[in-house]
Parts: sequence; C-alpha cells; structure tokens
Amino acid sequence: MAVERCKSFVNYVSWAVCVMIILSSVKLGSCLSDDPQMTFDKLFTIGITAYEEEDWQACVRNMERAQDDFNFYKQTILDCRISCRNKFTPSKKSDTESLDKETVDSLGFLKFYEQIIFESDCVKRCRLNIFGERPEKVPRNVLKNFENRLAYSYLQYCYYKVDRMADATSAAYTFFLKNPDHQDTIDNIQSYRKEFGVKDNEIVDMERKQYKVYRGEGEKAYHAGDWDGVIEYFERALQEYYLEDERCRADCEGQYEHERDPDFIHAVADHYISVLQCQVGCVDVLSKIYVQQQPNYFAEHFHYLQYAYYKKQYNDRAVEATGTYLLFIPDNEDMQANRRYYIQNLGYHEAHFTPRKEALQYYKRQQMMEKMLEFVNVKYFTEMYDDEDDDIDMEKGDDQMAEEDLMNEVEKNKKNDPKLDGQEFYMKIFEKIGMKILAGKEDLKGSRFLAKGFTREGQCIELMYMISSIDPDQNGIRQISVVEALELVKKDSDYEMALRTLLKTTELTRHFTGRFFNKTEYFIKDVKLVCRDPVENSADQGPCVPQESGQCVGDTEVSEGYTDNDYISVAYLTDNDDSGIYFFDRWMRKQSSSLPGIKCGHLVGFEAFDRHGILPSKSQRCAMVVTYTSDRSHDNPVVRIAKSFLLSLENQRSASNSSVILQKFEREGTTVVQANAELHGNERVIADGLIDDEACSALIALAKNGAIIGDGYNEKDNFEAVAISPHTDNEIFEGLTIHRAIKLAKSGAVSKESVELYLSASERSRLFVEKFFNLTKPLYFDYTHLVCRTAVEGVQAGRTDLSHPVHGDNCQLNIKDGTCSRAFPAFVQRDYSALMYLNDDFEGGDFFFAHSNTSADVTLKPKCGRIIGFNAAHLHGVNSVTKGQRCAVAMWYTLDPNFKELARIQAQKVLSSMSSENSQDSDAEGSVHEEL
Repeated sequence: MAVERCKSFVNYVSWAVCVMIILSSVKLGSCLSDDPQMTFDKLFTIGITAYEEEDWQACVRNMERAQDDFNFYKQTILDCRISCRNKFTPSKKSDTESLDKETVDSLGFLKFYEQIIFESDCVKRCRLNIFGERPEKVPRNVLKNFENRLAYSYLQYCYYKVDRMADATSAAYTFFLKNPDHQDTIDNIQSYRKEFGVKDNEIVDMERKQYKVYRGEGEKAYHAGDWDGVIEYFERALQEYYLEDERCRADCEGQYEHERDPDFIHAVADHYISVLQCQVGCVDVLSKIYVQQQPNYFAEHFHYLQYAYYKKQYNDRAVEATGTYLLFIPDNEDMQANRRYYIQNLGYHEAHFTPRKEALQYYKRQQMMEKMLEFVNVKYFTEMYDDEDDDIDMEKGDDQMAEEDLMNEVEKNKKNDPKLDGQEFYMKIFEKIGMKILAGKEDLKGSRFLAKGFTREGQCIELMYMISSIDPDQNGIRQISVVEALELVKKDSDYEMALRTLLKTTELTRHFTGRFFNKTEYFIKDVKLVCRDPVENSADQGPCVPQESGQCVGDTEVSEGYTDNDYISVAYLTDNDDSGIYFFDRWMRKQSSSLPGIKCGHLVGFEAFDRHGILPSKSQRCAMVVTYTSDRSHDNPVVRIAKSFLLSLENQRSASNSSVILQKFEREGTTVVQANAELHGNERVIADGLIDDEACSALIALAKNGAIIGDGYNEKDNFEAVAISPHTDNEIFEGLTIHRAIKLAKSGAVSKESVELYLSASERSRLFVEKFFNLTKPLYFDYTHLVCRTAVEGVQAGRTDLSHPVHGDNCQLNIKDGTCSRAFPAFVQRDYSALMYLNDDFEGGDFFFAHSNTSADVTLKPKCGRIIGFNAAHLHGVNSVTKGQRCAVAMWYTLDPNFKELARIQAQKVLSSMSSENSQDSDAEGSVHEEL
C-alpha cells in the first residue's frame, strides 16, 4: 500500500524522495491519512481529548500521526518553495524581448517581478498537486505549537502510561531541546533515567537533523583515529548542512502580517526585511547543538577535514580545507600555522588556498545578507510619531506595559539617536512611559532614589491577597518568597495571577534599578513579599532597627547575606502616611525621615550596605522587596523556574471544541449575521441575540446608577474625570469599570446581582469570540468598560466629527500613510476586541470598519444583544451620536495571561465573599427563629 510504503520509507530517505516515488499513483495529501481533512491540527485536538480522557493508546496514536503529518506538511511547503526557486527560468518569449536594450534595461525590474509571478504560480500548483483537497491554511498559533514541539510534551506522558519508557524519555528530551527552561520536563527525564533505568544511548532527539547525525559520527571517527571515517562523515555532514540551510531560508519565506494596508513598495520591503532577518539567523539556528550555541560550527567542519586529509596524505584537499576555514576565521593561529607549514614544507603557495566553491557561495550570501540587514538597522527609515499625532484609546487596564515592550521602547529610542547612552538617557525613557524619579541622589544624600509608577492599585491588591493567605510570625510579620508563592499556586490556582504580577513587577524593577545604578550585568538574588501588622506605638519597636526585608538589626549591625555587589529595591503595596524609611549617615547617625509616607506604586532603591530603618505604621504595611546582584555567581534561578511553571500551565490549557460551544450559543438564540469576507476582512463577526432585552435594560440601569462622568479614561496622566467625551466636545461620556462596579456593590449603591450580570454577560461575549475565531489558546480579558455616550443638546447641527475617531486597539495609527504600528504607547498586549450593544433608541452612533485612509468601509447599526468581534488591529470608529444615549459594553482581550484583567479576578473574589456573608446572615436569622 502506497501510504505504508511512504511511512516506512521516510526512515531512510527524505520526504522529497517519498513524494517523487508515489506522486504518479496517489496524491500525497493523504500520505498520512485517508481523509485529507484529518490534518495535524485536528489530530492534535483528538490527541488532547484522548489525553484528557486517559485513553493513552489513542493519545499516542493521534499525537504520533499529528507530528508526522506536521512534518509532511512542513516538508512539502519547503520542497515546493525550493523546487520552484531552483527550476524557474524566465520565459524566452516575454513582453520585453522585442524591445531595444535601453528600454529593456530601464524596465529590467519587470523581469524580477516576472520571476516572482512564475515562481508563485509554480508553488501554488505544487502545493495543490500534493495537498489536493487538504486545507492548506493553518492558524499561526497552531503552527507555533508544533514548531515548539508541544505534541512531544503530551507524547512523553502518554508513552509513559503505556510503559514505553525509552520513547517517553526521548519524547521528553525532544521537547526539552526546544524548551530548555521547562523544569517539569527536566525532572521527568531524570526520573525516567533513575527510576526506570533508561540508558543514555536510548535517548534520542526524535526531530534530529541528518547533518548533526553525520557530524556526530565524524567526531567519533576523529577520536578513534579513523581518518577515512572522518572524511566520509564530515563531507556528508557538509552536504546535509547546505540542504538544511536552504530549507531554513525557505522556511523564512512564510506569512507576514503587515501593520495596515501599506503602499506597495513598503509592503514588499517590509516583508522582505522580515524574511532577511530570519534568514540571517539561520546560521545560529543550525549551529545549536543540544541547547547550546556552538561558535564557528560550520567552519569547524573544515578544521576536521584538513587534518584528516593531511593524515591520509591528500594534501591538495587539505590545503583547500585550510583555505576554506581561513575564509571564515582568518585570524586563527593554529590554521595560520598549518598554512605556513604547507607553504614552507610541501611547496604550496597562496593561490592554492582557494576556498571551496560551495563554501564561498555560502560565505558571500551570508555576508551580503548581513550587510543588507545592517543597512536596515542603521539607515532604513522608521518614523517616530509626535505625541500630538497619537490617535489611540486612553482606556487603562490594571497592568503597566510588558517588560519586552519596555525594553523595545528603550532600544528604539537609542537606535534613533545612537549618541544617547548612560543613566540619564534611560531615566528619560522610563519617565516617558510613566516611571518617574521623585527624589534622587542629591535629595536623599546617597546612591538612592524614590520613584513612582511601578504598580497600580489592582496589582497591589492582588499581591496583598497572596500574602494574606499566610499567618504572621511572633513579631507580626508575614513573608512569602517566590518558591513559597509557586507552591501556593500549585495548590490553589486562585493565586496564579498574583504570582504573575510578582514576577512581572520584579523584572520591571530590575530593569529600572539596574539602569539607575548603571549596571550592565544585574541579576535577581532574592524576592519576597513582606507585610507588618499594625503597631500602635512606634516607640515600642525594641532595641533593634526594623528592615524592609523583615529582619531587625542592631544599631551597628548590617543585615545578613549581603555583599558589596548587592542592591535593594522596595515596591510598596500599601498607603501608609504615618510610615516611612530613613537612612543612616556614614557616622551611623540616624537621619531625619528621608521618605515620610509610602504609597502603592512607589519604589525605593539603594545599595544593600546602605544602612536604613523603617517607621512602623498603625495600619498594615506591605512591600515587595527585591535584592539584586552584579555578581553572576549569585544569580538565583527561582524566577526562571516560576516562569517556566507558568508557561507549562499555558501549554496544558487547550481550547474546548469550538463547534460544540457555538452550537450551544445557536440553540440559546445567538445567530451570526455576517462574518469575515462579508465584513470585508478576516477575523470579523457580527452576531445577534447574545443577551436578551431584560439583560440589556438591567445593564443600562447599572450604568445609570453607577457610571460616573469620565470613568475609565485618564486625562493627561491624572485620574480626574472629565465631563466631555475625550473624543468629541459634542457628547457626554459616562463609564463604569469593573473596579468601580464592585466597589459600588460592596457599599450597597448597586445590587450584587447587577454586577454579576455585568461579569457574566461580558464573559459570554468573550467565550463567543474565542470559539467563533477557533482560537487554540484561551482568550483573556485585558479590560472591560460599560460605556454610555449622550449627545449634548443644542450643538448637533452640522456635526462632522466622530463619536470615536478611527483607530486600532493595539496599534498606533499614523494618519499620514495609513500604517498602524503595534508598538508602545499602543496597548500591544491586546489581540481581539468586542462591543456588546445594549440599545438602539438613539440617532447616529453607527460602528464602522475603516480603510487605511480612515474612510468608512463597512457600517453596522447597534441594537440590544448585538455583538461585534474583531482582530484588535483592525481600524474602526464610531459615527457621532446626534440624539439620545448610546450604551455598550466594550471589551478588549489578550492571549497573554500576564495581562489578565485584575479587576475581574478581584471582583469574583469579592462577590464570592458577599455570597458567603449573605449565606451566614441567612443561617443566623434561621437559628434565631428556631429558638423563638
């Protein structure tokens, strides 16, 4: 049977050969499955279902098939690209053939595009011929899961459950090579070796490349003195390396997401730059052995070969290998000595040291690509937008920007002005994004600082929630380390967001304090949360000096465990006006309270040997205390271990069957009105009936009872509400955030049930968007906002403004060229957006998707229960509301769990607490009546 021949044959030859053998008799779209629709993404989902149902044999079978089919899919894509690139020659009878040379030269670029068109046609035909009816389009996140070898993470456990220990170890090892920081996998590998006796020679990389296999055999032959073996295997390794390099470069030519409808020439250039960046990196990808980068991996082939050829007295080949090696590493002293030996003792001269043709071609191509990329990095125009041109929403969630976005912003500013450097430059960048020094070295009489903008109220509350779970010690102090926090999360997932907040804030403060102290190497030594119970009389603190770390030391003592290379930052979580931190001078005399009063979001930094003390408070006083070091040997891996655990949680969370849930929505009355192409784009949907009229009325009532003018928008970095809409002077804007809604419920200003409806209706919207777009990763709330816009009476005649100008929800629109850049200060963490409408008894206020020139493309009318969901990068706006009030729930979603909306998490806790209290009150009332 052709299918079985193919599956067995691939152990010995490449997929390309398998394709050639059976192409004449069967379409390869079914090489791994008789059903062309049963592709690797579907097999993977079936495998996960089997895993969850503990059907281990089915898990193994489907995960193996999924990985095999992915390899087949990937290899087919690459083979088509390479084959079409190599075989295409421009047609002899082109439209330019009869033109004179000058005209042909002036239009020479047409030849380039002619080749592109013919090559594209060739690739499409190649894929169609092989894939047949098989769906070719695969979501990016699915491809990423397979590129990251996620199937092997499941396979290793399923193999273990069916007692295939060697396979389980190899699968775990295969996953580890792509995810070297995944601690659970490391532990599993050790367990398989120690507890089940799996030998090292049984552990293999199931995705190992042939060039690495030959290289390994060649090195074995070298150590055994088998020079024929060295020559054979290293020459084979080189040929396989060239093929793998070609495949790597072809793999870089995949999909590319343009920021927003750019001009043709910009689209071509930007796409090629992304390809170029990837292709330049192939040398690093191919030179990774196990999990380590091996310097000069390619060139070292010729080092081995020159010695083996010399030992076999094939001197011409040895000289050629010497010249090739020196092409890549011209200053290597050993090889230069070899070159001199060949010249002085064997009669060769400089002309003999000519590099191999293939190696020279590889070298020149790499050099050319690197020079092009250098031009891109240094001179290629990227526009810096002025603040006055910013046209992004100002809705604020509870999270500051992501660590990687922060550092990208720093590097972007530095790249635009390479002369800038040093502490002052970085502090200006941090200040631009909200982290500002309030008091520095001169104010605090030492290498110290006080800054603001590091944590928001919701983050402080979440961290307080975690530390409140433990009891205080005999001195009224609560402390929790990252290790203890990690164990807490393993027992109770309610603390997961607190751990994520702790880790993210730790990295943020590390970047800031490292730049303040001008440290290029700056590592985390210790992280802890410290809370002190209220103290009635600060004079009763005893003979020792209380420290931020929770210790208490004598007047002349220094806290234990610190070195000259250590630094401390303290991020406060509570507001304590009666507390503070003070420092000692060099004569160990107590200074006046250097920093009276502490606030959530404030950060203090100082050297670890800088003596300090704290003033106790009459209310609970809490902080996140981080110790850093510039000594790499004291780098604590605990933060990386915790991050790895959280990553494993993400990998374990797979989306439920979307079609089943969508059918449930349909049975409950939700109907899709238009989607995707009908709305002139991908990842767009409009549906009706998500909630009923009663729910709409209840949410509008909640908005009227609880919304305040301007709630949810910040005005120029302060938190004072503004009566007029931030987008137009002709409308009143009122909003209700989750954070405010739960406060109102606690105070009794609004009903608990109305807030529960706010949460459940918005959650229903999130679930619909996640399932309709068939996302394989969970979608999380980033921010939720109940919004009403009211037309100002008497000012509506002749309005040309918009209720909400055209914008993207995760990118910064440049109205000059229509591009939308997904970069700070936009909310880059947002991936999808949705609007759930509550009424239609108003005039104007239509939602519209927009062209890149901001003109309307598709216009949609709001009505109760209607939801519009879309990719957050899609440009959209709202026409002016000219009469009445328009209400909706606006929602922004993220695929990054680190940006989960803290207010929702805390709201659920408060509502649960209120339910418990009501239940207890009810029980108490019942017992009294029984006694009567």
